Amino acid sequence: MDFSKILEVRRELTASIATRKGIMQLRQKAFDEEPEIVALKAELQKLTEQLSTVEDLIRSDAVIVYNKDPEKNKNIFEDVIKIKVMTVFEYEPEKAFDWAKKTGLCLSLDTKAFKDLCKSDSNRPSFVKKDEEPQATLAAVKLD
Repeated sequence: MDFSKILEVRRELTASIATRKGIMQLRQKAFDEEPEIVALKAELQKLTEQLSTVEDLIRSDAVIVYNKDPEKNKNIFEDVIKIKVMTVFEYEPEKAFDWAKKTGLCLSLDTKAFKDLCKSDSNRPSFVKKDEEPQATLAAVKLD
């Protein structure tokens, strides 16, 4: 899979966002409600949404590439796209809450605390399934 073109689109979107943010900051101090600022804000929002869509596409494609050969494909594209394998815990919230009431632990069902507790095999309730999930990370775009 050739990521170079889509990464170039990501770089261009990031540069466009940075440029518009700079323009907005300069003009916003004096003219916050000027039509030009309102238009820049709308354009910035649209570009940010496009960037998010492009990055989601990159991540999903990178996971597909990784899954084809997990041993070989952790560094997908020139240190820009990397794969981290994350531990995920799947459980039904109702069962977790019932367990919390029985044990007196995690009663507010603090999901972070519950996941931390699940990291230990001896503390993990039987209804929690432990799995590994690849997750693509993107390096920051370097603007000239």
